[in-house]
Amino acid sequence: DDKDYTAKNSNKLGGLSLQYKGKDFVWNIQGGYQRAERTFTNDSTDISSIYSKYSEGKYTGNTTTWETFGNKTLTGHLSLVGGIQYINQNTNQSYFSTGAFGPFKSALGKDSSKTNQVSAYASLLITDVNGFNFEAGTRYNHHSIYGDKGTFTINPSYNVDDHTKLFVNISSAYKVPSLYQLYSNYGNKGLKPESSTTYEFGIQTQSEDRKTSFRIAAFKRDISNLVIFYTDPATYNSRYINRDKQNDYGFEIESNVQLAGFGSWQNNFSFVDGQGTQSGIKISNLYRRPKFIASSALTLQPCKGLTITPSFRYVGTRLKGQYDFGPTEQPSFYTINCFMGYQLHKTARLFIDLHNITNQQYFDIVGYNSRQFNMMAGIDIQF
Repeated sequence: DDKDYTAKNSNKLGGLSLQYKGKDFVWNIQGGYQRAERTFTNDSTDISSIYSKYSEGKYTGNTTTWETFGNKTLTGHLSLVGGIQYINQNTNQSYFSTGAFGPFKSALGKDSSKTNQVSAYASLLITDVNGFNFEAGTRYNHHSIYGDKGTFTINPSYNVDDHTKLFVNISSAYKVPSLYQLYSNYGNKGLKPESSTTYEFGIQTQSEDRKTSFRIAAFKRDISNLVIFYTDPATYNSRYINRDKQNDYGFEIESNVQLAGFGSWQNNFSFVDGQGTQSGIKISNLYRRPKFIASSALTLQPCKGLTITPSFRYVGTRLKGQYDFGPTEQPSFYTINCFMGYQLHKTARLFIDLHNITNQQYFDIVGYNSRQFNMMAGIDIQF
């Protein structure tokens, strides 16, 4: 809401990929570099708070990644994947502000704020042994700050017949804090890595003519040492901390129906809920995250060249952010959209795209306006 608060972002990406293919063996080498630069300037022509008359923050992050991995077919039902990955990250950051309490400045250099990680991984895959499939994998990580950590994944599935599959996934994960979470103004060098275990199971099926498909999957995820952003209610000092535990669960339903050769109908419904635990106290903390989300879209082709796609999206109630205004539970909302296109020629298409047709006023995040009814029309030309 500050009239002279501006942000500039720049991203530079580069990559290299080489692949060798043999009779029953594939080997890959990949390398990548990413540089992200951000500058935030709150100028002094408009002063919305006496506490900050002027501020400027500059952030630069560099990430270099190298990875080599291969896939070896051992038998008709057995294959092996393995590889090694190296990641190096560093950052430069500076911040200056002046206001009612005088000037403040801070700086970080890439020599002091850097990390690297080496990982080795392997996965064994068994496919279609009397309908049974199985994957077992492991990954070893060595981090320059956090040392050694291993993770695993187990994925059995069973093809009931040619159209129906049952599947289970049990996996662990390991996530180290980002450079910003460790070294920024809000950073905490005492952060621990996040560790999680996820359980997923479900069924997917399709009709014999493959015109109708259905999938349902449920999950449970347990996280320890979750990294969160915390503001002390007494001092208003903010920094990243570890939450003891986070336990989430949910499910998702998907369907796809072909409509007699002139279109299709896609539907999706999802539910998620969970709680955090800090010092033995349970906390409802899925802020801004709705428990229920549903969407439905029809893709119709009533005549040659014409495509009409009406769609509907529903977002359920959700907890407001910790410092958002308004009621504790934000109201649900829905939007209706419609896309229409007509192929004039193989190189030209007319289209009109209508969003929020019923002109709903809603807020994904309190304080940030959402678009009411809007549209775009034009012509696509391809040569």
